[in-house]
Amino acid sequence: MITRSVLKAGKAYTETVFAQGFEGVMAKKTSSRYLPGERTDAWLKIKNQRELVATIIGFTAPQKATGIDSLLLATSDPAGGLRYIGRVGTGLDTAERAWLLELLASELTPVAPVPVPPQEKGGWWVKPVYDCLVGYLEFTNEGILRHPVYKRLVQNAHR
Repeated sequence: MITRSVLKAGKAYTETVFAQGFEGVMAKKTSSRYLPGERTDAWLKIKNQRELVATIIGFTAPQKATGIDSLLLATSDPAGGLRYIGRVGTGLDTAERAWLLELLASELTPVAPVPVPPQEKGGWWVKPVYDCLVGYLEFTNEGILRHPVYKRLVQNAHR
């Protein structure tokens, strides 16, 4: 792959690259050299972190839960319903995991509110009454979030 340098216009270039849907750009100190197989703080990967509001449809938790492991998420589909988009655990600290378990426990329901893949059959399902802001890189071909990061609970956008 041939690359080119962009001097003194890095922010504008990055915004253009992100607008075209690319995953990210590499930034480096102009005086640094490429050192194969070595990581250095002279080179940075700037990722195109997107955000969306997702509906919480369930969670996973260990047997003796003091907090959740991950949230199971859905988003609106074209027909006006919800479709499963994956799970998120990154971004949750210990206090938030415990608080979310307490919050979501009052909304338990016996079945998933949307169709889910077989590997999620062991989740705890909740009524779709809470939304959260999630950062992510992209959707996979299967419609699942890639590298999701929990940001915060948000006011339910569609109820």
